[in-house]
Amino acid sequence: MMRLLRSNHLSGEKGRPMRAITFACLLSTANAVCHADVITVCADGCDHVSINAAIASASDGDFIELAAEVYTEGSAIEIGGKSITLLGATDADGGPASILDGSITHRVIRYTGDGAGTTSLENLVIQNGAGDSSGGGGIYISSGSPVIYNCLFTGNQAGGDGGAARSSNASPTFEACVFSDNGPSRSGGGLHHTDGTATIVRCVFTGNATKFAGGGLVLTGYGSTVIDCSFEGNESEIGGGISFSDDPTVSGCTFLNNYASSTGGGMWASYGAPIVRGCLFEGNVAGSDGGGLLTVGVSPAVFEDCIFRGNAVTFNGGGVFNSLGSPTYNNCTFTGNSAMGGGGMATGLGSPELNGCRFWCNTPNAVSGSYDGSDNCINDDCTECDSDVDECPPDFNTDGIVDGADLAYLLGSWGAIKGDLDGDGTTTGADLAILLGFWGACP
Repeated sequence: MMRLLRSNHLSGEKGRPMRAITFACLLSTANAVCHADVITVCADGCDHVSINAAIASASDGDFIELAAEVYTEGSAIEIGGKSITLLGATDADGGPASILDGSITHRVIRYTGDGAGTTSLENLVIQNGAGDSSGGGGIYISSGSPVIYNCLFTGNQAGGDGGAARSSNASPTFEACVFSDNGPSRSGGGLHHTDGTATIVRCVFTGNATKFAGGGLVLTGYGSTVIDCSFEGNESEIGGGISFSDDPTVSGCTFLNNYASSTGGGMWASYGAPIVRGCLFEGNVAGSDGGGLLTVGVSPAVFEDCIFRGNAVTFNGGGVFNSLGSPTYNNCTFTGNSAMGGGGMATGLGSPELNGCRFWCNTPNAVSGSYDGSDNCINDDCTECDSDVDECPPDFNTDGIVDGADLAYLLGSWGAIKGDLDGDGTTTGADLAILLGFWGACP
């Protein structure tokens, strides 16, 4: 279904959505004319005052537009079997302005399946939800592949998993969402996903708390991806920032100042073959082992182009503790981490492979336990490793020239770690200035 025309929502008087308008659309498969309605919901002057009533009246392809108001339904908003767009308003900065409030008495949204196409939830504040033992205080997704974009989850809690959101047997996409100050829950203070492929892009997990695993995020299942996300100030027993098993791909993410009372301050990775690329682990703390990262039985697993800086634990592995298994670390940096043993890295059972990694200024030493690999710089003192200095760091595609292709890569990495040139863990204007200073042929 292709929309030929779209209203600017919230263009009605007093910030109300536009009245219901019918748009022509084309079904490319049948070359037939169809219609998609815009159904409005607000306190006064709209098609409905209740979101549930609007959903009940909607058909596949319809848009349900909300005003910049607080919506208190008194029970969960039920979405299932229809492909609709639940579209909130935005403020002057583009942030979500339509507030769905569970009043700490019920779950905010229950999503039970797709219709004929994709269902989207956009520009919503989902707050004060209370999930029961099944979890998902803000939203519980039990089937389907919804797209959730530019939403804020805050102040939600659950007796089960997923303080803000729980997804099970589904394949949701979360993009440009913020999970802030959710919990308590059993596991996954922000989001708990199992059994399905989740895609999580440019999301922020901050200040979430849970009783057991994954203060920010829990992933269990195959093939999920986490791209350009940040995890900061989350808390749990294991995996303060994120906890996962099986084989997710995590790239371009930052893990800052997360806390685990037991193990894995930034990340807890277990029993699978994850790929973790271009991530920054800084200032994370664990009460026992693995300040930045703890691995258990991850083999094969690859961690590459990651920075472990300033993480701390009480016992082993300030930067990383490999409890069991032999993961591979390629081109990773370990500096300023502290522990009782293995300030940079410690290993229990197994022998990780280290290739092109750099260790310096970790307390009390760089590495504790066995390891394999080659081309590493491992200094127990604070002599910085500089034997493999890149003479032309902005040449991202290594073609010998800093040009438009490298500029496009840096701009595409904005706000993430991938285009970071000044070592602060984020691609910003300072990195752009460095790139422009190298413009042309590499020295």
